[in-house]
Amino acid sequence: ISTRSQDHSRRAWTMLSMALRIAQALSLHIPHPPFPLDPFEREMRRRLWHAIGMLDVQAALDRA
Repeated sequence: ISTRSQDHSRRAWTMLSMALRIAQALSLHIPHPPFPLDPFEREMRRRLWHAIGMLDVQAALDRA
């Protein structure tokens, strides 16, 4: 977020893609992963996934 606000869009784009890959490796994109989660953790994972998605949309709009 800081990199994005300082107009280092290429670096922000790269870091965002890494964050997206890590999130997918952690199965954040799966609403009901095959391992047990308490409701709080499930909600935090959902929110984090959507926050990364929103940053991706903003980065795409910045590059356009």
